[in-house]
Amino acid sequence: MFIAFFIAAVAVTLVFFDAVLRQQYRAHRAAWQQDGSPWGFFSFVREVDFLPGCRARGTIFRQWLFRNPQWANADPAALRYLVLFRVSSVAAVILWAIGTLRMLPFL
Repeated sequence: MFIAFFIAAVAVTLVFFDAVLRQQYRAHRAAWQQDGSPWGFFSFVREVDFLPGCRARGTIFRQWLFRNPQWANADPAALRYLVLFRVSSVAAVILWAIGTLRMLPFL
């Protein structure tokens, strides 16, 4: 059961990450280009090649987990998506930990 919840939490995390990325692409194009023109997990920009887009995505994914990008501080929609991205990420980690601990023989 935890596996299903974990997979759902990861999917939601990726959807919210893509929402922040779409907001950056639409409203803050210069910042998106400065970040390396990252691809989303479910949304792709045809003007960027696959490998550079994925490398940039990995970099900003890790950065956005722990701090707000400067461009997002004045964008309420981006801030809302960032909070939801982080909350769903924490939920996924907690579900992963619970599922892992339940597999141990002493529990």
